[in-house]
Amino acid sequence: MKKHYFFVVLLFVLLSLPAYSQTTKFSLHANAGTLLKVLDSGIGFHAGIQPHYAIWKYFGIDGLFNCSYTIIKAKFISGQSGHEANINMFLGGRVYFAPPEHKNRAFVNLLIGPRYHTETLGGTARTPVLETAGSFGVYYQPSRFLVGAGIESKGHLFFRFGVNVLQ
Repeated sequence: MKKHYFFVVLLFVLLSLPAYSQTTKFSLHANAGTLLKVLDSGIGFHAGIQPHYAIWKYFGIDGLFNCSYTIIKAKFISGQSGHEANINMFLGGRVYFAPPEHKNRAFVNLLIGPRYHTETLGGTARTPVLETAGSFGVYYQPSRFLVGAGIESKGHLFFRFGVNVLQ
């Protein structure tokens, strides 16, 4: 019975977020993209959400909650193949290069936080690890859309596309 109340409250909160975002500086981008390993030969994909709260017209608090999966063709030193999965929960700052009056805005962000990492190499599963990781990205935001590129935890180059779900 208590689960029903939880889902009713959750539904109410999710439905009222667009109205809330019209009166505040809050935005929420749903995003997806590709990952390339820097030293290892591999490619993957990721999906997540990126909440943002503007504190000043050139600065805000940025978050990133995403999951990624990468297929590794060959590790840098060992040459083993396999796959890895990550769950990232990052928080940090976002700095804009243009004021909010501009429809098209470019920005950078620097985020840090916990990452849950698991991988299997050469058929052997390694022990999952909870560690600190980070993300640095350069983005372009034309209206409600978002495109970006950068580097994330342990040598993942990312290319990301998102849409503001609150506009």
